[in-house]
Amino acid sequence: YNFAKQYCERPEMLSRLERSLESVTGDRIKIRLTVKEPAPSSDHSEEKPSKPSMAQKRVEQRDLSPVSDSFLQEALSVFHAQSVRVEVLKVETTDDKKEDS
Repeated sequence: YNFAKQYCERPEMLSRLERSLESVTGDRIKIRLTVKEPAPSSDHSEEKPSKPSMAQKRVEQRDLSPVSDSFLQEALSVFHAQSVRVEVLKVETTDDKKEDS
């Protein structure tokens, strides 16, 4: 799954992406691409996080329709691209941290 990253890191693609972002934002944007490796699982953990059921995954996919995402539609238009897959990123926010305290 590093293929997409390697493709975008090619000098001509990286400069094209940066130019496109500059034309949209009006500011010069420098892109740095990284791949986040999954955290190693601990064999000693007794409690494993539950995986989402297939029904939950279908609901998430249904809620993430590319047609209803205006930001995605603009990006697709700017880069003359098509949406292949939409994934939910689990990001901990400061609100999440406050609820845990």
